[in-house]
Amino acid sequence: MELLIVDDEETALQAVLKNVKWEELPFKRVYTATNITSAEAELENEKIRIVLCDIEMPMGSGLDLLEWMNQNRSDVLCIFMTCHAEFSYAQKAIQLGSVDYILKPLDFGNLTETLKKTAERVKEQKEIRNHLEAGRKAAEQQLWLKLFSGDISPNREEICRYMAEYQLDIPVDKLFLPMMVFTKMQNDSFSAEDRRIQLFALKNACGEIFKENDTQTIMETMADGNLMVIFCVEKEISEEDLLKEVFCRCEGLKKTAEQYLQMTTVCMIGELREIEAVPEQLERIYSKIYYSLKYRRTDIPDSDESYYQVQADGDAFEPEKEQGNPFVAQVKTYVEENLSEEMTVENLAEQVHLNADYLNRIFKKETGSTLSSYVMERKVAQAKFLLQKTDWSIGDVAAAVGYYNYSSFNRSFKKVTGESPQEWRKRR
Repeated sequence: MELLIVDDEETALQAVLKNVKWEELPFKRVYTATNITSAEAELENEKIRIVLCDIEMPMGSGLDLLEWMNQNRSDVLCIFMTCHAEFSYAQKAIQLGSVDYILKPLDFGNLTETLKKTAERVKEQKEIRNHLEAGRKAAEQQLWLKLFSGDISPNREEICRYMAEYQLDIPVDKLFLPMMVFTKMQNDSFSAEDRRIQLFALKNACGEIFKENDTQTIMETMADGNLMVIFCVEKEISEEDLLKEVFCRCEGLKKTAEQYLQMTTVCMIGELREIEAVPEQLERIYSKIYYSLKYRRTDIPDSDESYYQVQADGDAFEPEKEQGNPFVAQVKTYVEENLSEEMTVENLAEQVHLNADYLNRIFKKETGSTLSSYVMERKVAQAKFLLQKTDWSIGDVAAAVGYYNYSSFNRSFKKVTGESPQEWRKRR
């Protein structure tokens, strides 16, 4: 944090520099200016967060400087100094948002305390901004995950509605390039905690390697540990030039991961398209990996290549439509055979070795229902059979279909049937 002192009198500047107890304050450097023009130039330094400013100066007053700061550096806090206890000055200073108004001659002990309190306020504001930014990033990442899983329909109107609700500013009128970074640990003896740490380090390395593009980059670790990267292209750049740059950086990521993280990476890259086309591209990327591995079409992600571009008319294996998706069929079979067990999307994804969001997407695409809704409906169907054909208690029926919390069973049953289990049984 740095401080700027503005006063047209050199003796006043030197008095402040000499008499304030700087050792009690957190400022790494203190700048000075003798007029508004030079003060504005100094304020181009983003590290300056507090201005201690005289009001009465030639070539523009301190109030004029504060008006300029409100428009150009609203993150800076201002403390005024003045020889005149005029109400009009104080009123204007308060209206413009100054944090304090100190009369000359200065009491340097009080000035030191004022600077200390203002510095604490800057620190608090930074913490609040960081908290809000973390919340915004989390909501932004959720947008992409929800788009991919199918929880948000891939149309511009619904995307904009979600963004408005969570106050996101993703430029939906720009183009996006999706990429998945698939990983494999070179050491099979790594524990789950080791892998978590390595993946965290990979995410940081990826952020450093790709941050210099003329893009806004969004990254999120998927449930299977692979990394989703979305490039939002802000500036005018051809797809060919962008891909050349991304390919080059994929090489750098592969070398970094092998040298420092004991990991092999391959970047599966889509095509530059509108935001609503991104989920379908991510599905194609995952399909390329999972179907290739399942049917041994290629050794991805063990390939020596650092990247692979998955194109819309590419050769990714797809199941025949009349056969249906084999992973969806496997999941349905598992659900029917294990209705008495508690199930989550993550557990089911593990059974077929898929990413949970990808599984939910292909399941909804084929059945029209989310996986969690399907599981609930099948459990309730079995519960209805037991309620009608046996004299078991409601609690025993709930346990038989994997609900060990009666309230959860009651909510699920009512959501599917519109009635409580007791009401449904009475009518049968």
